[in-house]
Amino acid sequence: MGCCWQKRRKRLIQLMLIGLDGAGKTSFARYLMKDPSNNLVPTIGFSSHDLKNSHRYAVRLYDVGGGKNIRDIWRNYYPLVHGFVLLIDSTDENRLEYVREVLQDTLANDCVRGKPILVLANKQDVENALDEFEVCQKIHLNATVNKYECPTKVESCSLLNKWGLRIPKNALLDRGYAWLVQYIMNNWDHLENRVAIEARHQIELEQKIMMQRIKKFRGSSRSKNKRDERLNKEDSSNSVKEKDPLENSRDSGINGETSPKQDPQVNVNSTETNKDTRCDDTDGQNDVIESVTESIVSGEKINYKKGKFSRRLNRNMRTKSAIFGTNKIVPSNRARLNSG
Repeated sequence: MGCCWQKRRKRLIQLMLIGLDGAGKTSFARYLMKDPSNNLVPTIGFSSHDLKNSHRYAVRLYDVGGGKNIRDIWRNYYPLVHGFVLLIDSTDENRLEYVREVLQDTLANDCVRGKPILVLANKQDVENALDEFEVCQKIHLNATVNKYECPTKVESCSLLNKWGLRIPKNALLDRGYAWLVQYIMNNWDHLENRVAIEARHQIELEQKIMMQRIKKFRGSSRSKNKRDERLNKEDSSNSVKEKDPLENSRDSGINGETSPKQDPQVNVNSTETNKDTRCDDTDGQNDVIESVTESIVSGEKINYKKGKFSRRLNRNMRTKSAIFGTNKIVPSNRARLNSG
């Protein structure tokens, strides 16, 4: 006859420590961990601590900072936990109204409503500290927890003695912590199913928010790329225009240099100047031709330079002789002209 043993899975109870800064959340976590060190640093952000003090269950503590700028991240841990531990500084009466507002906002969250809460009125070792009854009245605890249907137990405790040393054993604190764990174990199926559903919804919500951020980032990057492409095109077109001779001539005109393609008035003036120059050259040629023709008529010897001007001079001499009606034959080439 065989016997089959099935190992039961150890349950993981997850608790969240809430409260204002300086209320003693980290000290409470060190007490449960049985850490004798007294060097404590204020929690910035959050930290988790695993407690393995039972064969039936394990406990994980989320120690979240209580500063004003850190309390916004509390809601990210509400869906993950089965219960809460609220620590209150009994000596700081001026901030109890602020504690009431924080408690109201916390219990109003749907992921907190109906979950068990252990309230610890801490620092009872300090003189003139308020007891748990006075603390409950100051923060309107009964009305708040009844409104949101949260099972609650209140205990007064002191994690340090009057010399500032860690108290190794606190019966009231142990009794409150045992109540919280026992309540969660008695209602494990309900709380575990709720935590699983809320955690899944929280993960889906975070993924959705992440996808929206990625989509927004991609859209902004695409618009930025389009803007960069447009600017590059504009820069390239501007560089092409700068290479254009028309633009170069305009630029030179702006710098004080005159270009015939820059201004129509400049073109007209330059054209008239060229015409005047050509006219001056023609008049000079005509004067030379008249003088040469007169010399031929009078029989004088003519010497002139070689070149294209001499060929034009021969043609013009014939024309002038025909116009003046001279009887002498005008030489048609250089040899006859020099011999005459």
